Amino acid sequence: MRPWKPGAWGMGGSSMSPKGWSAPAQRALNAIVNWQGQDGGFRYSAKQMGDMSVSSWHIQALHAGKQAGLDIPKATWAGVGNFLDKVGNQDGSGYGYTGPQPTLQRMTAAGLFCRQEATAWGLGPGGRSVRQPVRSARHDLILPADAGSLLPARAVVPAR
Repeated sequence: MRPWKPGAWGMGGSSMSPKGWSAPAQRALNAIVNWQGQDGGFRYSAKQMGDMSVSSWHIQALHAGKQAGLDIPKATWAGVGNFLDKVGNQDGSGYGYTGPQPTLQRMTAAGLFCRQEATAWGLGPGGRSVRQPVRSARHDLILPADAGSLLPARAVVPAR
């Protein structure tokens, strides 16, 4: 295992000491790695073909473990990339539940988030960037009229 880095435990940057937590956390990640299906995704039972909903939670856990310096095999990330390619549409701007069609807003949000996390660890499957798919996907979002007040100043709210 890699040395612990302060603030790396959990997605929220907890300052909790890792003493006593490293081994159980690594065992949990090992279980996730062993749960992965042949298509690189995750489902409700071990080794099943994945779905975007369940896979997104597993990918978040893998990402948090990686941030904490725990070991995740490169083959696991490669599988994640293959799965994201499988459930994403051609340009990566939409994601479905178990395949690219039909694309669903909830699955697209999860897919783009997972693609971003996987890319952060050098995966870069298919040479895809996250930027262009986000530009394409934002036109499919339905935002309330006052959503601009909730978004950062540089965010672009698509016209209806």
